[in-house]
Amino acid sequence: MSKTNLIGPAEETIKAHLSQSGDPLEAIRTIQRIYGLDLPGIEAMYPLLDLAGYSRHEVHLYCLDALNKAILARIESPDFTLNDFRDLYRRTSPYIHIPYMQPVPMALLKKFEKYVDEDILSSLKNDEEVFENCPLNIKQRIWKQDEGFFQGQMLNVLNDYHHNERLQALAMNLKPESYQGVIEESLSSLRVDLLMNVHDQDIEETVNGEPLYAEFAMILMDPIISNFLSSCIVRWLRNSVDEGAPGNLEDLINYNAKLLNLAEHAPRATGSDLKIPKIDRDIRINFWHDISVVIINENTPTNQANSLINITRIESIISKSEVARKIYVHYLIDRASEGDITSLSRCLPSILNTLPSEEDKDNVDYNIHLYTYQSFFRTFINIIIKRHLVDCVMDIRWRQAVVEEFLLRAVTWDFSVHEQVVKMLNEYFKEPKHLPKLGEQVAVIADWADKVFLNGTREEKVY
Repeated sequence: MSKTNLIGPAEETIKAHLSQSGDPLEAIRTIQRIYGLDLPGIEAMYPLLDLAGYSRHEVHLYCLDALNKAILARIESPDFTLNDFRDLYRRTSPYIHIPYMQPVPMALLKKFEKYVDEDILSSLKNDEEVFENCPLNIKQRIWKQDEGFFQGQMLNVLNDYHHNERLQALAMNLKPESYQGVIEESLSSLRVDLLMNVHDQDIEETVNGEPLYAEFAMILMDPIISNFLSSCIVRWLRNSVDEGAPGNLEDLINYNAKLLNLAEHAPRATGSDLKIPKIDRDIRINFWHDISVVIINENTPTNQANSLINITRIESIISKSEVARKIYVHYLIDRASEGDITSLSRCLPSILNTLPSEEDKDNVDYNIHLYTYQSFFRTFINIIIKRHLVDCVMDIRWRQAVVEEFLLRAVTWDFSVHEQVVKMLNEYFKEPKHLPKLGEQVAVIADWADKVFLNGTREEKVY
């Protein structure tokens, strides 16, 4: 018996059959008979499949999947010609809007992209759901031809990112559980050797009017990648002060710093004639030395260490350099993780002394300065919550250096810090195990809460 095609949404057809029949079961059998698979012996197999518990929907999907795989293999074969493409696309394109039917026309578009006509591209662009599933080379052709369409697509992506709280939290976490697997693979795929050679040799080639190295540098602006590079530099600086340190550490440190420098200046260089400058000599000559001195003297008594550490020069450098700023906050995150209250006592005040203010809003790096410090406070407070909540109340060194002389002052700077400190104070009462350890000292938390409420910066609401 010949079969009738029924492709795509079939609700109306099924309703018509049911309404015209006085027996619903007979109507279903009629639908199954008319629109069943047109395969030899299938009528004898259906009862067996029914007894095995497979619905007709499942049987048809399995057959469609097998058919799609066979056709895709044929498309990828060397003897599949341009004429074959045109014939098969003509027959399958009417069903491209149906997800189950998309694999074949999409495979044809991908392989024969340069032969796809403009009217086909236009129809793909006009159906948003179809366009989303198009192969990348087809999307690129459409984007290149219609800049306004491309801008709209990118704005949607950026808007989704901006409102995705999980992604925002991930980007602001300076110390994720693990960098190694994902980030190292990502960096190798970027071919950063090519990037650095292009920059160091002052190559002038451009892509669509943009400096070639700026195209690569924009990738390095990904917060996860820049945080990974910064954490590597801190680790290598620490290793460099040990006896028997590898001889190539200085090269590794400077190399990663160059990558961070590219990321810092890429936004201003892209879309303009500005050239990305080389890394500040002050960082290479002074900052690495000053941070190394801080590391060496972590266990030195405070009075003696203060005479050895050039904290004034450190603050001068981090106030003007995003590269130095990232290294410094990652050093502090490392010290918080290790519970090094001595180093935190010495170095946390430098954060307060270099906070961006309203007067700095006209500076070109104000936003990245603000974002780096907001990310630092978020990560730092999360570490305190996980590891040092009780220390901050019971140990006078933690209480003074971290809470009273640092966090309670920082809440006056930015609402996000105010919000995070409130979250920290709330943790004392959320976790029952903390309060018995604090005893009468719980009154200290109440005092902190009063000060945060009175002095914390409020969120500016726009109506």
